[in-house]
Amino acid sequence: MRIATFNLETLDDAAETGPPFAERLRLLRPQLDRLRADVLCLQEVNAQKIDPAKHAPRTFRALDSLLAGTP
Repeated sequence: MRIATFNLETLDDAAETGPPFAERLRLLRPQLDRLRADVLCLQEVNAQKIDPAKHAPRTFRALDSLLAGTP
């Protein structure tokens, strides 16, 4: 069994600084695939606020985008 950890460094699709989100996805997906992990522990994944004014629960929109189409 292969267990891996990967730090996504504040993965967020709404970040105003750093590389564009689409570029990060293009680079991150192949890296996660190369790990070939049976169990993958992800660190520093930001949850996005749907409506901050209403104290609504957060979603993992950026994480869902990253993992879409991956095994």
